[in-house]
Amino acid sequence: MKDDETPSEPARSVLVCPECAAPASQREVRPPWPVRRRRLLQAAALLVALAYIVWRIVGVSPIMSGSATYASVPYSAGFPSNRYTRADIERYASGVVSDGQLLKDLYLNVLGTYELGVTFLPPAGFATHYHRYGWPTRIVSYGYDAQYDDVYAKTNPSAKPSTLRNGWWGWTYMVIRIDAQGRRERFLFVSKGLLGGPLTLIAAWGAGRVLRWLMFLLRVASRDGLRRRDRLARRAPVLCIVVCAIGVTIASLRPQAFPGWASPVPWNPACSDTGVTGADVVQFAKEPDGEAALARAILDATPEAASNPDACLAFAWGSKVSLTSTGWAIGRLLWGTVLEHQGVEASGPRTISFKRDRASVIATVRWRETDGRMAMYSFSYGRAATLVLELCAAWIAAGLGVWPIGWVIRRRTAKRLARGWCVRCGYDLKGLHVVDTS
Repeated sequence: MKDDETPSEPARSVLVCPECAAPASQREVRPPWPVRRRRLLQAAALLVALAYIVWRIVGVSPIMSGSATYASVPYSAGFPSNRYTRADIERYASGVVSDGQLLKDLYLNVLGTYELGVTFLPPAGFATHYHRYGWPTRIVSYGYDAQYDDVYAKTNPSAKPSTLRNGWWGWTYMVIRIDAQGRRERFLFVSKGLLGGPLTLIAAWGAGRVLRWLMFLLRVASRDGLRRRDRLARRAPVLCIVVCAIGVTIASLRPQAFPGWASPVPWNPACSDTGVTGADVVQFAKEPDGEAALARAILDATPEAASNPDACLAFAWGSKVSLTSTGWAIGRLLWGTVLEHQGVEASGPRTISFKRDRASVIATVRWRETDGRMAMYSFSYGRAATLVLELCAAWIAAGLGVWPIGWVIRRRTAKRLARGWCVRCGYDLKGLHVVDTS
């Protein structure tokens, strides 16, 4: 073999590098331990990130809790979502109308011992409403509040300028101004809400991989097949991402409207006690004539309203006994509130109800045999998305930190093989001869 000739494969099989004693036939280099155990390194980084998040929640943002006792909860009247004149209530009382809307509009998430107070007032007052964009987390929202001559028709709005400054408040950009209609507009851009879309796409990619694995496992498709189902199975992760991206885009661009709330002006007008409690309203919802019974209680409590046919119903929930409210929060991720009468012990089986919107999910716990105790728990989507993305970033960063090492080794090995060098130390194997030692 000539001195500048690259040794052939049979020759390389018996040659040994004089520099490092590695066989010339070696075609791969054993990568360092971090490259070989990349998943283990990523798992360690994930545990470190999780420990840091827990430390930040418990140490920097500790679990907050507090308790407050109220001698009583006075009435604070507000208008229901829909307009109800005395004539409308009379139709409910006579059974002409029974659609469940009155029960839905008047019942709030209150203790069973709370008492319902009502009055009839002109519909002038203060009202708010919102529009939100973004899914699964809120990205942009518009809030409007103003004082109206009619809170239902939204006529003649007027509002005072806000004293808050415009700009960034943490991760949220806020602009407050008086719009062309005279309303106070509050624009919010929640930068953390942008995390919801990428997390959903990551979840879609994982779901696509699981779907592909199941199709191969159940032999619905073949890894090397040419059928349409085989191609679809191999492309399942990409297809899931495309479908998810389209769905997230459509859902994010579709506005979600929230009616907000409306209250009369002047504040806290006198209300008449109907004798109806929160537990009664829950029971009315289970009876065929329950809505009529509620309407009759409203009419009996407000006989003076018959002289003003244009007045609208306003309602309020209050309590005349001492209440204790205990609240806690964990890193702005979970909130909990327990409202109870002093000395009340919960008894009976528990019932849990859920209420969900684009920002959070709220679970309400009640005890069937206890009207004087209720617990509410809230879970924030936006904060959860932030935490999950932080963990994903730690996992991906650990993998990307190790991947270049393996790429450099593979690249260098390929070049050394092409040039006829030793893949381990780079010694030029050209010109080496097979020595016959027999």
